[in-house]
Amino acid sequence: MTGPGSDHRYNRATGIVYVYNTLAGWTAAATVGAFTQHRHFFMTLKLVADFTTGLYARLLFSNVEYPIPAIPLYTIGSGVSPRVEFHIGLLNNNGAGGDVWYDNFIASQNEP
Repeated sequence: MTGPGSDHRYNRATGIVYVYNTLAGWTAAATVGAFTQHRHFFMTLKLVADFTTGLYARLLFSNVEYPIPAIPLYTIGSGVSPRVEFHIGLLNNNGAGGDVWYDNFIASQNEP
C-alpha cells in the first residue's frame, strides 16, 4: 500500500518554511522571516494537507496564512495499513545543544 504524508522544516537563518514532496524533495512553501533566538519564544505553526487530492492546502505560521495548494504531498510505500504518525523534535545542524518546547499540539481531519 502507499499513502500520502506531510513534513515541514523551518530554517531560522533564512526565514523559509519548507514542505516535503515526492517530486522535488524539500520545497520552499513560504518566506516567514527570521526570528531571534531566545528562550520562551512561542509561535503557531499549522500545516493543512488534503489527503484526498494529495496536495498541501495551506500553512499557518505566526497567525499569517500562506496558501500552498499546488505542492504535492510525499508518498510513502508501505506494507501496512494506512495510518497517521506524528514525530516532533528539534534538529540542530551545527551540533550545538538546544531545547525546544511544544504546546497545544492538535491533530484534526476534514478541515475546510
